[in-house]
Amino acid sequence: MSTAQGSYWLSWYHHYDHGSFLLNTPWWISGSRPGREPADTIVAAVVAPDEDAAWEVIRAAYDIPPAWIEQRFIEPLTHAEPWTDRFPRADWMTWPGIA
Repeated sequence: MSTAQGSYWLSWYHHYDHGSFLLNTPWWISGSRPGREPADTIVAAVVAPDEDAAWEVIRAAYDIPPAWIEQRFIEPLTHAEPWTDRFPRADWMTWPGIA
């Protein structure tokens, strides 16, 4: 595994039976999925050495890490800050190099 850090956009379905999670890096609820398996659609930005480690950051953020996460996508974050007009910064969000 490389020691270099990258940053990633991730999205997954947060199933309600997975409990709660605490992630201080930027994340937003971008939608929800009704039906037999309702879930919130979460989009987050994390810093990690690779994609597997980025998903592990998400898994470790849960009170009880889920055995599986229904992943939607992961892609490199190509700009210095993860927030945008659609995903604005909140006071609680932390990001390397941003005070």
